Amino acid sequence: MTTPVPPIIPIPPNIATLTAPMLFGVYFNACLYGILGSQVYSYNYNFPDDKKRFKILVYGVFIIETAQTAMSLADIYYWYAAGFGNLARLQDTYISPLDGPFICSVIALIVQSFYAYRIWILKPSLLWLSGVVVLISVAQAIGGMIDGIVGHRIRFAQVHSPLTVPATYFWLLGEAVADLLIAGTMVWLLSTSRGSYSNRLLSKIMRLCIETNVLSATVAVIAFILYVAKPNTTYIITPTAILGKLYSNTLMVSLNSRVMLRDAQAAQGTRVYVQSEMTVHPPRADPFRQSLSSSEPEPYKMHSLGSAERGDGMELRAMNSSSVEVRSDGQPGLVLDLVDGRTLDIVVPVLID
Repeated sequence: MTTPVPPIIPIPPNIATLTAPMLFGVYFNACLYGILGSQVYSYNYNFPDDKKRFKILVYGVFIIETAQTAMSLADIYYWYAAGFGNLARLQDTYISPLDGPFICSVIALIVQSFYAYRIWILKPSLLWLSGVVVLISVAQAIGGMIDGIVGHRIRFAQVHSPLTVPATYFWLLGEAVADLLIAGTMVWLLSTSRGSYSNRLLSKIMRLCIETNVLSATVAVIAFILYVAKPNTTYIITPTAILGKLYSNTLMVSLNSRVMLRDAQAAQGTRVYVQSEMTVHPPRADPFRQSLSSSEPEPYKMHSLGSAERGDGMELRAMNSSSVEVRSDGQPGLVLDLVDGRTLDIVVPVLID
């Protein structure tokens, strides 16, 4: 007795519009994973003694992205290898909602929170703005996680269900709004900074901040447009498959850009190290004599600063009772302003990590 053969589903004429977005999405995702791996290697090579919280952030994100890449490859195996010729499998979302919107929204939350922290460090008075960025990022993460959980239980033809539509809106629009808010704030901080530090380097840093954040926002907007304009298709898979990797690479570019700053400073003979906390305690007797302390062992330890002081090829010059200037070989350098009479605020804020 022969086993009955199930009826063969005819191949539709628009098969490419169903299969190509899945293939392209996984392919570009794998390419960006390779770039991310090289970025992590560069970070490990250039910053072996970086702060512990940054190491946890970098390697944690890399582990999550490694798992996401493996899951996306499992999707391809399910659709095109184990399910070769089975059109019914092409309508099955399998685990793509988990390695797509779910993990992507989590990565976006991590990276956007990092930028919110950076904004707060650069400008403590913008704590409220950092809070707004985090709240928007949390909203998009909730939308992405709901989208991933619900999407795992439905088919591609049902991605516009009453529950997934608002979740997808929150996810994609929230990512775009948070990214644009971060980019605009960073540009404003850089454009309003004072001092005579290299304008050419400042322009490069400004373009870097604009490009990395605007790029991820643009991809999120494109995905949203495809979701609204092309319902019941898989077009949205291509941009959303790479969103998480864009955020991860954005994070690594931000951290690795400190190499560019360090090399530029070395070329100018300036030993200004990237720091995040510097405190000044001006004595009451002489406003031009201040004690400078740093949480880092380099380049300074606790010492008194007179009206002018030289050491290790660098000159610290007290300009007035509220600011000092760092010079190298007599050339104009960074102006460090006292905030509330205690804290040094580096006026080229991107130098602060």
